Amino acid sequence: MNGLHGLHGLHGFKSWYADLLAPVRRVLVEADVPPAAITVAGIAFGGAAGAALALLRPGPVAGLAVAALLVARLGCANLDGGVARDGDRATPFGSVLNEGGDRAAELLAMAGCLAFAPVPLVLAAALAATLPSWVALAG
Repeated sequence: MNGLHGLHGLHGFKSWYADLLAPVRRVLVEADVPPAAITVAGIAFGGAAGAALALLRPGPVAGLAVAALLVARLGCANLDGGVARDGDRATPFGSVLNEGGDRAAELLAMAGCLAFAPVPLVLAAALAATLPSWVALAG
Protein backbone atom coordinates (compact mmCIF):
# COMPACT_ATOMS: atom_id res chain seq x y z
CA MET A 1 0.00 0.00 0.00
CA ASN A 2 1.45 3.40 -0.93
CA GLY A 3 1.39 5.93 1.90
CA LEU A 4 -1.67 6.34 4.05
CA HIS A 5 -4.06 6.67 1.10
CA GLY A 6 -6.85 4.13 1.20
CA LEU A 7 -6.48 3.11 4.84
CA HIS A 8 -9.67 1.88 6.43
CA GLY A 9 -9.64 1.73 10.21
CA LEU A 10 -7.09 0.50 12.69
CA HIS A 11 -6.39 -2.75 10.86
CA GLY A 12 -5.50 -0.86 7.69
CA PHE A 13 -3.08 1.30 9.65
CA LYS A 14 -1.57 -1.76 11.33
CA SER A 15 -0.94 -3.40 7.95
CA TRP A 16 0.52 -0.19 6.55
CA TYR A 17 2.84 0.13 9.55
CA ALA A 18 3.92 -3.53 9.30
CA ASP A 19 4.75 -2.98 5.61
CA LEU A 20 6.71 0.15 6.52
CA LEU A 21 8.73 -1.82 9.08
CA ALA A 22 9.34 -4.82 6.78
CA PRO A 23 12.95 -3.82 5.94
CA VAL A 24 13.76 -3.44 9.65
CA ARG A 25 12.10 -6.79 10.38
CA ARG A 26 14.24 -8.48 7.69
CA VAL A 27 17.44 -7.02 9.15
CA LEU A 28 16.48 -8.17 12.66
CA VAL A 29 15.68 -11.70 11.43
CA GLU A 30 18.98 -11.87 9.50
CA ALA A 31 20.86 -10.63 12.57
CA ASP A 32 19.14 -13.35 14.64
CA VAL A 33 17.84 -10.81 17.18
CA PRO A 34 15.67 -12.63 19.73
CA PRO A 35 12.04 -11.49 19.61
CA ALA A 36 12.08 -11.27 23.43
CA ALA A 37 14.84 -8.64 23.20
CA ILE A 38 12.57 -6.54 20.98
CA THR A 39 9.75 -6.97 23.51
CA VAL A 40 12.06 -5.79 26.32
CA ALA A 41 13.10 -2.79 24.21
CA GLY A 42 9.42 -1.94 23.73
CA ILE A 43 8.87 -2.07 27.49
CA ALA A 44 11.87 0.24 27.97
CA PHE A 45 10.50 2.71 25.41
CA GLY A 46 7.13 2.67 27.19
CA GLY A 47 8.85 3.35 30.50
CA ALA A 48 10.91 6.14 28.96
CA ALA A 49 7.73 7.71 27.57
CA GLY A 50 6.18 7.60 31.04
CA ALA A 51 9.31 9.15 32.54
CA ALA A 52 9.29 11.88 29.90
CA LEU A 53 5.63 12.61 30.68
CA ALA A 54 6.42 12.87 34.38
CA LEU A 55 9.73 14.73 34.23
CA LEU A 56 9.71 17.06 31.25
CA ARG A 57 8.11 20.45 31.42
CA PRO A 58 4.88 20.45 29.38
CA GLY A 59 5.43 21.86 25.91
CA PRO A 60 6.72 21.04 22.44
CA VAL A 61 9.93 19.34 23.60
CA ALA A 62 8.02 17.03 25.94
CA GLY A 63 5.43 16.34 23.25
CA LEU A 64 8.06 15.43 20.67
CA ALA A 65 9.99 13.27 23.13
CA VAL A 66 6.89 11.36 24.25
CA ALA A 67 5.67 10.97 20.66
CA ALA A 68 9.07 9.63 19.48
CA LEU A 69 9.27 7.19 22.37
CA LEU A 70 5.73 5.95 21.75
CA VAL A 71 6.45 5.49 18.03
CA ALA A 72 9.51 3.42 18.99
CA ARG A 73 7.34 1.43 21.44
CA LEU A 74 4.75 0.81 18.75
CA GLY A 75 7.51 -0.27 16.37
CA CYS A 76 8.77 -2.83 18.89
CA ALA A 77 5.20 -4.03 19.49
CA ASN A 78 4.89 -4.66 15.77
CA LEU A 79 8.37 -6.07 15.22
CA ASP A 80 8.65 -8.66 17.98
CA GLY A 81 5.87 -10.88 16.68
CA GLY A 82 6.88 -10.34 13.05
CA VAL A 83 10.49 -11.27 13.78
CA ALA A 84 9.30 -14.38 15.64
CA ARG A 85 7.09 -15.46 12.73
CA ASP A 86 9.54 -14.59 9.95
CA GLY A 87 12.43 -16.24 11.80
CA ASP A 88 10.42 -19.41 12.58
CA ARG A 89 10.76 -18.68 16.30
CA ALA A 90 7.10 -18.19 17.21
CA THR A 91 6.03 -20.09 20.32
CA PRO A 92 2.93 -20.02 22.54
CA PHE A 93 5.05 -18.58 25.39
CA GLY A 94 6.41 -15.94 23.02
CA SER A 95 2.85 -14.88 22.24
CA VAL A 96 2.13 -14.47 25.95
CA LEU A 97 5.41 -12.58 26.46
CA ASN A 98 4.55 -10.35 23.49
CA GLU A 99 1.10 -9.45 24.87
CA GLY A 100 2.33 -9.09 28.44
CA GLY A 101 5.18 -6.88 27.27
CA ASP A 102 2.79 -4.68 25.32
CA ARG A 103 0.56 -4.24 28.37
CA ALA A 104 3.57 -3.51 30.60
CA ALA A 105 4.82 -0.87 28.16
CA GLU A 106 1.39 0.75 28.02
CA LEU A 107 1.06 0.80 31.81
CA LEU A 108 4.54 2.28 32.23
CA ALA A 109 3.75 5.00 29.70
CA MET A 110 0.48 5.79 31.45
CA ALA A 111 2.25 5.86 34.84
CA GLY A 112 3.82 9.12 33.73
CA CYS A 113 0.37 10.67 34.06
CA LEU A 114 0.60 10.18 37.82
CA ALA A 115 2.79 13.30 37.91
CA PHE A 116 -0.19 15.51 36.98
CA ALA A 117 -3.42 13.51 37.35
CA PRO A 118 -5.16 11.96 40.36
CA VAL A 119 -4.23 8.33 41.05
CA PRO A 120 -7.83 7.01 40.77
CA LEU A 121 -8.21 8.63 37.34
CA VAL A 122 -4.91 7.19 36.06
CA LEU A 123 -5.78 3.75 37.43
CA ALA A 124 -9.23 3.86 35.81
CA ALA A 125 -7.72 4.90 32.49
CA ALA A 126 -5.09 2.16 32.72
CA LEU A 127 -7.74 -0.45 33.47
CA ALA A 128 -10.00 0.75 30.66
CA ALA A 129 -7.11 0.80 28.20
CA THR A 130 -5.74 -2.64 28.99
CA LEU A 131 -8.63 -4.75 30.35
CA PRO A 132 -9.71 -6.13 26.95
CA SER A 133 -6.16 -7.29 26.29
CA TRP A 134 -5.82 -8.91 29.73
CA VAL A 135 -9.08 -10.77 29.17
CA ALA A 136 -7.91 -11.96 25.75
CA LEU A 137 -4.56 -12.96 27.18
CA ALA A 138 -6.21 -14.97 29.97
CA GLY A 139 -8.17 -16.89 27.34
